Amino acid sequence: MPEDCVVATDRALLYRILNNLVQNAVKFTEKGRCQVRVEPVAFGVRIHVRDTGVGIDPAFRPHLFEPFKQESEGVAREYEGTGLGLALTKRLVDLLGGAIEVDSAKGEGSAFTVELPSLTEAEASAPAVAEGPMN
Repeated sequence: MPEDCVVATDRALLYRILNNLVQNAVKFTEKGRCQVRVEPVAFGVRIHVRDTGVGIDPAFRPHLFEPFKQESEGVAREYEGTGLGLALTKRLVDLLGGAIEVDSAKGEGSAFTVELPSLTEAEASAPAVAEGPMN
């Protein structure tokens, strides 16, 4: 990570975003590698989490950030989990005013890119408040 790569943001939310993406990369990469790269951009930072794991089927991509959705479902599924990790990650990125994208090919791995803006000092220190029907 470059030394000049600084972003003012909610530390706890950033940790959760990175933790979810890196855990998924490791979980779905039996052989190969996982890579995290961070670069400064004019408005904040761009984070890349790339793996050489199982990849994501193009047919499943529209459902990738939906809660409780998993590409492999049922009792014979290969991987454990609730299907909430990426849905929560997207929600956290949205709360920080950022964006998340995925590029993936089945059998070749996945690359998640998160762009986060630098927040003002007041925004970065204020607790994040979720918006939606539960509030």
